[in-house]
Amino acid sequence: MRILACLRLHNVNRRSVNGFLLRYSRSSLYSIVLNGDLMSNRWILQAIVVFVILTRKVMTSGVFELSLLKLNNNRGVTYNGRCCKGPSSYPPCTGECDTFVTVCLMHYVQSLPPTRLCQYGSYNTSLIGGNNILLEEKNKEGTILIPIDFGWPGRFTAIVESWHTVNGDLKVLDSSQLIIQSFISTTLVPSNVWSIDTTITPTTEQQVRYRLVCDVHYFGTGCDVYCRPRDDQFGHFKCSENGTKICDHGWTGTFCDRPFCSEECLRNRGKCDRPFQCRCRLGWTGENCGECQPSRGCLHGHCHRPYQCICKNGWTGLLCDIYTKYCQTREPCFHGGTCVADHVTNYTCLCPPGFGGDNCRNPLCYDDYCQNGGTCETRDGVRECKCLKKFYGERCEEEILSCEEIHCLNGGKCLVGQYGGYCVCTDKYTGSFCETKIKPCLSQPCQNDAECRNTDSSSIGYTCFCQPGFGGINCSIRIDPCAATFCHNGGKCKFDRKKKTPVCACADGYSGEFCEVTSDPCAGVKCLNSGKCKTSLTGNGFLCQCAKGYHGEMCEMEMNPCESSPCQNGGTCKSYISTFICICRTKYSGKLCESEKHITGSTTSTLNDGVFNETEADTDYAPGNVQIGKTQVSISNSNYCVQLYTIFLCVVMVCLMY
Repeated sequence: MRILACLRLHNVNRRSVNGFLLRYSRSSLYSIVLNGDLMSNRWILQAIVVFVILTRKVMTSGVFELSLLKLNNNRGVTYNGRCCKGPSSYPPCTGECDTFVTVCLMHYVQSLPPTRLCQYGSYNTSLIGGNNILLEEKNKEGTILIPIDFGWPGRFTAIVESWHTVNGDLKVLDSSQLIIQSFISTTLVPSNVWSIDTTITPTTEQQVRYRLVCDVHYFGTGCDVYCRPRDDQFGHFKCSENGTKICDHGWTGTFCDRPFCSEECLRNRGKCDRPFQCRCRLGWTGENCGECQPSRGCLHGHCHRPYQCICKNGWTGLLCDIYTKYCQTREPCFHGGTCVADHVTNYTCLCPPGFGGDNCRNPLCYDDYCQNGGTCETRDGVRECKCLKKFYGERCEEEILSCEEIHCLNGGKCLVGQYGGYCVCTDKYTGSFCETKIKPCLSQPCQNDAECRNTDSSSIGYTCFCQPGFGGINCSIRIDPCAATFCHNGGKCKFDRKKKTPVCACADGYSGEFCEVTSDPCAGVKCLNSGKCKTSLTGNGFLCQCAKGYHGEMCEMEMNPCESSPCQNGGTCKSYISTFICICRTKYSGKLCESEKHITGSTTSTLNDGVFNETEADTDYAPGNVQIGKTQVSISNSNYCVQLYTIFLCVVMVCLMY
C-alpha cells in the first residue's frame, strides 16, 4: 500500500508497477535494500529520485483496437489454393473453412520480417466463422484489444492473418493453414476515428479496421501525458485537451496544490490555507494581516504593536474610555450649569441656584422664586408656586384683572375667563393687549430654501419666492427641470443655477451637449488576459495590445506555439503551455532541428521528451547510443533489459523509503 500511495502521489502509471509487484514480494524487496549495495552509494539514490521526477510524465496507458469487418473466401481455400475441407484438394471445395484470426503488433518495418517479435503485443481470436464473414462496424464483441503500456512511437506494423483450424485446435501448426494475410505498416495517432485497411488476393478479400485510444486521464500523441482532474489535498486542477493541468481559480504550483496568497499577506507573515484567505499571527488582524489588535476593552485607541492601547486625541485612561473634551462637545449641564472636566467620570456639573443633580436637571426652591408673595414647594422633582388670591401663573407673575381694567388695542375684544378678563385679537395682531402686529414669515411657511416676504397685498399676508425647480404657494411642489433632457452614454442631467438651465454631466470618454460624442475609443472597452487598449492608427477605433501568449480582437484566444511550424527539416512540434519542443528526425538535431548530423557506424536514436525517433531503415530497433538532452547514455544489447529492471527496482525502493 505504501508503494501504491507513493506512486499515486507522483502520478506514476499503476499498470506499469503491477507486473513488477507480482515478481517480487515485500520481504525480497527489503532484502535487496538491506544488502548495502544501494544504501552505500548515496548519490545513486539522489539520481534515482531525479529520474522518477523526470520520467513520471512518460508513463503511458492506451489500447490498440482492431476488428475484422469482412472476409470473403467464396471458394473455401487457403492462400495456396488448396481446399480447407473435403475429399478434393482443389476447388470446387465441398466444405467451409473454420476461420480464426491472429494479430501481431510490432515496431515499424517497411517489409514483412522473417521473424516476428510482436513487441507491442499479439492476440488469437476464437473460431469466428466460415468462408464469408461480415461484422457490423458497431459490433464491439468482435474487437481485439491490445493494451499499450509504453510510449506509443507513432509508427507501427500490424500483421493480421486469417487461419483455418485443424481438428478444432486454435493453433497455427504450419503455414498451410493461412487463408489471407494483411500487412499494415503506417503512422497512427490516438483518435476515436477508425482507419480501414483492405487486402485482396486472387481468391480472398479481407477488410479490417483499427485505431489507438488513450485510456482515461492519458493524453498526447503517445498517450504519454497523464492528467487526472482532482480537487483534494493533492491538487485542485482540471485537464485540457492535450493533458495540461489547468489550476482552479485561486490555486497555483506544479500540482495546483498551493493556495494563492497576496504579497501583502506574505509580507506581513500571514499564510493562506484556502485561496485569498489570509490567516494572521496572534495579535494581528485585517484582510492582509496588516493591522495590530489593541488590548481587550480598548474603546477609543489604536496600536503600533499587538495589545497596545494608544488613545486618540481627546481620550484618556488605561482603556481610552474617558473623553477629555466632553464638556466642549456635549454640553451635558442643564439650566445654565457649568461643566468641568473630570478624568474619572468624564465631567462634573456645577449647578446654578435652584437646580441640582448630576446634570442640574432637578429644580430646587430658592428665595424669590415665587413672586407677589407666592410660596414655593418641591413635589416629585417639580417646583410649584402657591399664589395669593389676586395672582396666577407658574411663578405667580400674572395679576387677575377685570375687563374694566383692560384696554384691548387694534380691534381686540375683552372676554371674562377663569383668571379675569383677557383680550381676543383679530387675525393680524397678537399680545396680551393685541398690541403686536403678526408677521407670517416668522413661522417660516416657505419651504425648500424659498425667500419669505411679509406683504399686506396678499390674502395670507406673505409671498414665497421659490428656488429653481420648485413651485406652489409655499414652494412645496417639486418641478423637475431635467424632465425634457436626455443624456446619452451614462451622462446625468443637473440644473445649472448660474445659467438657469439643465445641463448634461458626461461620463469619462464622452462629450457634447447630450454626451453623444465619444472622445476616447477605449472608453468601456476591457481587453482580456492583461491586454491593454490603445487608439487605432486611424484614430476612430481601438486596438487591444495583447500580452505574450494571447491573440484575438479582445486578446481572448491563447496562442499555440506550434502554429507557426517552428521545427525545421520535418521535425515534429510538441507544445507545452507557453513553450514547445521539436522532436527531430534521425539525421537532424538542435532546438529547431536546424543542424544535420554526420552519422557513422551504428544507428543513433534521439530521445526527446520521452519519444524515440527511429530510422526509416527496415530494421528492428537496436539499443545503442541514446541522447537525453546533452548527455549520451550507452546501453548495450545484452544488458538493456537488465538495466531497465534495475532502474525500475530503484524507483520502487525510493517509494518504500517514504
